[in-house]
Amino acid sequence: MRSWENSLPQMAKILRDADLKEDTHVLLVYKLPRVSGKSMDR
Repeated sequence: MRSWENSLPQMAKILRDADLKEDTHVLLVYKLPRVSGKSMDR
């Protein structure tokens, strides 16, 4: 989860620098790994 949180600022910078049109929409999909017996709250 931490790697996902750390990558969001970099992804935001890339999108800002891409000079996209104002009405462009971006969808990010993230699939959490299946972990048995561990809490995902960490």
